[in-house]
Order: sequence, then C-alpha cells, then structure tokens
Amino acid sequence: MMQTDGVWETMVDAFERGSGSLATRLMAALHAAEETGGDFRGQRSAAIKVVRATRSGRPWRDSVVDLRVDDHETPVDRLGALVERSARYNRMVGAFERALDGQALQALEAVIDMPVADTKSDADMQMWRAAILTLAGREDEAASALAALKEYAPEFVDVFRELETTGLVDEPAAWKRVSPNA
Repeated sequence: MMQTDGVWETMVDAFERGSGSLATRLMAALHAAEETGGDFRGQRSAAIKVVRATRSGRPWRDSVVDLRVDDHETPVDRLGALVERSARYNRMVGAFERALDGQALQALEAVIDMPVADTKSDADMQMWRAAILTLAGREDEAASALAALKEYAPEFVDVFRELETTGLVDEPAAWKRVSPNA
C-alpha cells in the first residue's frame, strides 16, 4: 500500500548507506520511506524489534531493541527519538558495566562527551554518570552531579546510594563520600 513505486528501493538504499546499529539503519529506512511517500493511508504506527542472532539462553538479553509507537500523529519521528534514547541508555549502562569490570577510566572516556540534561527524563543517565565518575575516582564531579540530581529527581539519588549495598561496588566508602548530603 505504498504511495509510490520507489518506496521499497528508497528504503533499501537508505538502509545500505546507513551506519551505526541495526536499529539506527532501520530508522533511516523508515524515514526514507516516509520521505518517498510512505503508506498511502498515512502514518499510524511504527515499530522496531532487533534480537540477537544467537540465543543466549536468557531471553531478556536477546532482545536488543523492542520499541513501538501506536496511535500517534508522527509515529516514525517518535520511534526515532525512542531509538536514540535507547541507544544512549545502553551506551551509558554498558560503560557502567565496564567500570565495574575495573575499566572505569576507559568507561568514563566512552561517555564523558555524551550530553545529559538536568531533567527528569535524563535522571537515570545522570545517576549512571555519577556512578562511573565515582568508580573512576572523580568524586568531586560525582558529588556535584548527585547534588544537581537531587534537585529534580531525588529518588535517583536514593537508587545511587542503593548501588553501594548490592555488592557490585568494590569501594562502598566512595559511595558514602559522594552522596552524604546529596
């Protein structure tokens, strides 16, 4: 039900020329389809699901991206924003895991340039950044990030503090130093 004959070819071309993750290239294809006319019925919904090629035995790890937007005026644009947010979140959490594995400075280097807004919608990102800063020994910066976080999402400061009790963190004293009054 494509508006024009060129929609499919445009999608393939955009996907093949695209770079980045599979989800990002699929989004490029969806945007190209819309630019070429898309579905003659208009936009109604958009979805992307990416699963690992090889099963891990843990289904929650095998779904890489599973996002859907229904009943929205511009579902492809909204889905694109969700894919970007998901990629940012996964990048930050991946860096945190790397920091836990003893590579805190490399983890910090991987995300230090990532913009994190002082908003409720980015509160989790700010919390993970504070955790990476703490693990990298940059406690003053971590404390500053937590103080800012306390202003707009204090519940995430509580989550940060709880990380110290999970057994994941080798230096619980650092957690206490950066968040005593945050």
